Amino acid sequence: MSKPCIIIVDDDPTITDYVTEVSLELGFHAIQATSGKEFFTLVSENTPNAIVLDVVMPDMDGLEVIEQLANRNISTSIILMSGYQEQYLDIAESLARARGLNVIGTLRKPFTPSELSAMLNTTTA
Repeated sequence: MSKPCIIIVDDDPTITDYVTEVSLELGFHAIQATSGKEFFTLVSENTPNAIVLDVVMPDMDGLEVIEQLANRNISTSIILMSGYQEQYLDIAESLARARGLNVIGTLRKPFTPSELSAMLNTTTA
């Protein structure tokens, strides 16, 4: 059986490495993207079980990624994360849900491995 796939999208390599480490421990195949543009290249080549998406990024932010995911009818489980104010996560989650996306949770940076693990475990249950 193949490993479930996760794509991590964050412009901060420290965060993508951190999320990758946790997901590898849970048995995921982890793929990193440092921008929304790179993410869409990767998602066209892979079928992820989960997407961990930073809401605030330069160039294409998480809200733009959410819009494009909705336009492409992507049903993958999504975890939103941000180090900014809680309302960024609230807005992004509301937008994603209103557009029919499968948001399984939000994480405020910094978050613990157990918080991330709890959410990722729901994607493979």
